[in-house]
Order: sequence, then C-alpha cells, then structure tokens
Amino acid sequence: QWIVFIVFSALLLILVRPLCRRFLGSRQQATNADRIIGQTAVVTEPIDNVLETGAVKINGKIWTARSTTDAQIAIGTRVTVVEIRGVKAIVKPNQL
Repeated sequence: QWIVFIVFSALLLILVRPLCRRFLGSRQQATNADRIIGQTAVVTEPIDNVLETGAVKINGKIWTARSTTDAQIAIGTRVTVVEIRGVKAIVKPNQL
C-alpha cells in the first residue's frame, strides 16, 4: 500500500503542478525600475555611503541613493543614475 501511495502521489505531483502554475499565474509584477538608468536626478538628501544616507528625486519620485564612490554628494547636485541595486539608485555626479 505504501509503495502504491508514494508512486501515485509522485505521479500526481508531476502531472498537476504545471497545470496549477499555469492557471494560478505568476505573482511577480514588473516594476520597470530599470528605465531610470541613465536619467538625471537631483539630490534631495546628502548622499554619504559611510553613513548610508541619501536620496534623489527622479521623475517626481524619491529614491534612496548611494554614490558610485565614497565621496559625499551635497543637496541640489545633479547626478546620473548608473545602476539599481534592490531599492537603491546608484548614482554618479554629473560632469560640469
């Protein structure tokens, strides 16, 4: 009985799981966060990698930010987004 139970359970799992995944769908939602890469932002909170502080405003939205270098970046400085790591925008100061 145990052998029949194990074989039958494994078979059902193999056959039913793909159907369930297809009908229940994926719960992941695309955020399109990568579209801000390359855009110019304005620093709204001083960026300091050592203190782990900093924020920038991009397209009307505030993002936490870190610098590509350990240099501090002052409020009002224009920066370019070079990367997204999790929920943080990695930025570098614009060249004058």
